[in-house]
Amino acid sequence: MTITNTLENAKLLEKLGLSAEQAQGVSEIVETAAQAAQPDLSQLVTKDFLRAEFEKFRREFDLKFGEFRAEFDVKLEKLRVDFGRDLRQQMLWFFAMQVTIVATAFTLFKIVG
Repeated sequence: MTITNTLENAKLLEKLGLSAEQAQGVSEIVETAAQAAQPDLSQLVTKDFLRAEFEKFRREFDLKFGEFRAEFDVKLEKLRVDFGRDLRQQMLWFFAMQVTIVATAFTLFKIVG
């Protein structure tokens, strides 16, 4: 890809007193140097690339979040079941203790009274 206008540069250098061969050589040197000074744009990130990467990330995130949410819901339901079971057991134990206390008190009143 031509960066400078080599032909125009050569003509200008000829007007300034260089021979055609010298003017063409200097123009080619300037063109080569200009091309070498250009940054490598092949690694430049574009908006389309960023959009595509973001969409890919969003899909992966949504998938992982969905998996996490499903796992969380299963564990939460298990916790609810376990909590309900434990609560029932504690209530039965509490009721049994109350019956025991009442029975003990009744027995003591019978013995004493």
